[in-house]
Parts: sequence; C-alpha cells; structure tokens
Amino acid sequence: MIEYTLVNTGGLIEIAIKTEFYGINFYERTFHRIGDGKKLNTFTSLPDTGKYVAAILKRPELTKNADIFVSSFDSDYTPIIDLLEKETGEKFTIYEETPEEQVAMGVPKFLVDMRAMLLDGRGVVNRGGTKLWNDEFPEVKPMTLEEVVKQCIKELSPGRQS
Repeated sequence: MIEYTLVNTGGLIEIAIKTEFYGINFYERTFHRIGDGKKLNTFTSLPDTGKYVAAILKRPELTKNADIFVSSFDSDYTPIIDLLEKETGEKFTIYEETPEEQVAMGVPKFLVDMRAMLLDGRGVVNRGGTKLWNDEFPEVKPMTLEEVVKQCIKELSPGRQS
C-alpha cells in the first residue's frame, strides 16, 4: 500500500497581489472583480505553506494517509484592496464585472471561471465540514494579511532591495 499525505492550502495570497490571476493589477492600481468582492476566501502565504509542509513532515504519525487543509487566514477582497491603498497611498479603481464581460474583454475563460469561484465564496477551505488542521501545528504562526501586503509591496516597488 502506498502511503500519502495531501496538503491543501488556501489560495496563495501573493499570487492574488502580485499577478492578475485574481483580477488585481498592482501596477495599474485596478481590481477587476466578479461580484461584490465581499465573499470570504481562504488564503495561505507562500512562507506559511513551507512552514506547514515542514511541520507536517515532522509528524508522520499524525499525517499519514491524511488529507490536510491549512491556511494563513480567511478574508474577502475589501481588506486586501484597503490595505494596498493604505500602504501605497494610492486609490485602486474597482471594476465590477460579470464573467461574460471579462471573457469579452479577452480574459481566458478558464481564468474567469477560477476567479468566479474564488470571488463567490467557494474558496473557503473550512466550509462544509472540512477540518482545518492549523491547530495541529502550533509551531506555525501564520502571517497576517497586513504582513503579506507589506511584503508584497516591498517586493513590487521600484528600487527595492534584493
């Protein structure tokens, strides 16, 4: 028998901020959203993903043949945009569009379908009885949304230090 451990994270928050995958364009200060942006999503930072994987590997007796769900935090898109505006000192323009409008604008349908799922509340990990395993790994102190936003802005800003 093959032993396994499946590690499931929330959406990678850095991808939401640094790329247009979720509809945020950091450089143009825009957010093309589907719906009102007020549905919760589960997010996990890239550093937290690594910390959870390391913690999981140290506990094989607990995680053997398990489907593990971990995350940094749940948030809707309003606090993300609010923090981006606060930290950059610039207003983001928000466009509320339907999936059909985004496809007509040239956004690939598979991406629009993914955005729709992540913006309508289906991106919450611990809904429907799914167990969130964060408490099993108390050594992992997840990043906050504010910490992630500040780090992303630092990395995306011109003249940043490597």
